[in-house]
Amino acid sequence: MYVYNKVTKSPNWWDAPPQYCCVDLLSFSDPLFQQIGSTFIQLQTKYFGTAHIYQADTFNEMRPPNGTSAYLKKASSEVYAAMTATDPQAIWLMQGWLFQDTGFWTNTRIKAYLSGVPNTGMIILDLYSDEAPVYNRTESYFGKPFVWNTLHNFGGTDGLMGDLPSISEGIPGALVFPNSTVMGVGITMEGIWQNYIVYDLTLHMAWNSKVVNLTNFVSRYAMRRYGLPHSVLVTSPAMRDNVTNYILNGWRTLGSTVYTIMTVGHTLGIPKSVVEITPTLDLVKPARRRALFNYWMDGHGDNTSNPLFASNMLRETPVQDTWTTTLLYNPTVIHVAWRDFVRVGDTLSNISKFTYDLVDITRQAMSDLALIHYLNMTSYYKNGDADGVYNEGQTILELIDDMDDILNTHVNWLLGPWIASARGQSNNSSQKDLWEFNARNQITLWGPQGQISDYASKMWGGLVRSYYRPRWKMFVDMLVESVDNGTPWNETIYIDRVFNEFELPWQYSHDTFPVVPVNNTINLSCQLYLKWNFFGDTRCT
Repeated sequence: MYVYNKVTKSPNWWDAPPQYCCVDLLSFSDPLFQQIGSTFIQLQTKYFGTAHIYQADTFNEMRPPNGTSAYLKKASSEVYAAMTATDPQAIWLMQGWLFQDTGFWTNTRIKAYLSGVPNTGMIILDLYSDEAPVYNRTESYFGKPFVWNTLHNFGGTDGLMGDLPSISEGIPGALVFPNSTVMGVGITMEGIWQNYIVYDLTLHMAWNSKVVNLTNFVSRYAMRRYGLPHSVLVTSPAMRDNVTNYILNGWRTLGSTVYTIMTVGHTLGIPKSVVEITPTLDLVKPARRRALFNYWMDGHGDNTSNPLFASNMLRETPVQDTWTTTLLYNPTVIHVAWRDFVRVGDTLSNISKFTYDLVDITRQAMSDLALIHYLNMTSYYKNGDADGVYNEGQTILELIDDMDDILNTHVNWLLGPWIASARGQSNNSSQKDLWEFNARNQITLWGPQGQISDYASKMWGGLVRSYYRPRWKMFVDMLVESVDNGTPWNETIYIDRVFNEFELPWQYSHDTFPVVPVNNTINLSCQLYLKWNFFGDTRCT
């Protein structure tokens, strides 16, 4: 209908196949751009009303076709003009994520792009303020109002980690920044079912202009989360105090370790569990091993970790996989918190938030153990020790099974509801299958050939055993075979096999998974603690 209008193709996002990529971008200077934009606002207002704020992102994770100041200013001014043509009070709400691409977005280009809109006509979400703010390197977005945000999480990944000090200090810092235009506080995480304390603190800071005492905050958070001390259903005040102290000790351990970690520099915010990633020989970021080893040896944190872990910290290997993982804390601290939590499990078993957190801590402890044994396994492989590879591999598979079991004890850690919800979107069987395929694909391959495979991976009961375990078993079996036969590891063959034999078929499977919990969280966590804890404890209480 408008074949003569100027249209360009947007860049290919994540190397998607041609039929799925490269959105058409109508030239901002084409009169049709204004016509389409203003008509859209008009129709949206007709049916839904308006609050005069319109969210739009023109170059999110895609570079503009032209980097001149004139083009960039024109691009933003035309978007804003399309809004105000229908609504003179329009305010453009825009993510500042595109400016993380410093290879393109220099301050000169950012300033030019923002100059196409009056300061009163735009609000910018400084999307990653907690670790990589943009406002402080752009003179507070050159006068545009912005919202300070905690991003923290990419892809809804599960893992205990956060940077509470950055949040506590960052928001007051934005308020006193020269000529600051900060106007609010927000949370912009890609997944919400994890690390609630991080977002609790962020929203708490909306009412605080000063840095908060994090020890006190973590303690109060723990009390609020479980309704302590009143939720402790015991008659003895001494026992009630005892339970409260264990919880406070556990949370203070986490608050002073795993929740004091900067996430910037990690493509996934929270480092993934090694279990969730298609196994290769290069799953750990080596540049951080020596730094972390030295950090612990210099007296930071608890240095009483499993010696198998410390012995492997200094090995260097090349990193080839985007979704590598790492440990940014001494894994012993998770076991310390785990011990405190299992000691009060029976008393707090009726509190869902407690059992949720107990699953989370148990899962994290075993995930860290899997990483330790993975490092040992790759070391044995490089030394040509097939028995060592096999034994460590079997331990990893056992940990995976145990993780799946504990995850299945809580409804919020289950794969089943995710798939059931997808299938419930239609009464048509073929549409049900399509919805299920998309639900499965998003949390695994995310793309027809796994374009961003494992980006949105989850530690969910059912997913761990049915999807991650087969990949690891094949990896272990092929590593042992490689050592036994004296043949070099062929990652290409492995990746091809695991994709075609497990990953791709899983997308189209209709196997069902529990939608209600299986087994008892308190009892199973205790059993797993006695089986895996670092301290040799033989009792949970």
